[in-house]
Amino acid sequence: METLRVVSVSGGKDSTAVYCWASREFGRDGFQAVFADTGHEHPVTLNYLRNLPKMVGG
Repeated sequence: METLRVVSVSGGKDSTAVYCWASREFGRDGFQAVFADTGHEHPVTLNYLRNLPKMVGG
């Protein structure tokens, strides 16, 4: 049975830290990042999340 690792990201410092840790610990393909878009997020937040994998190196 394969383990499914999920990291919830919001664009804040804590979820970014967990995302960075998971990326180092499991590699970019070793977990799935999820984001709950309520439709009221600031465009800067959405852009940040879109670019987070590149910023972390994956």
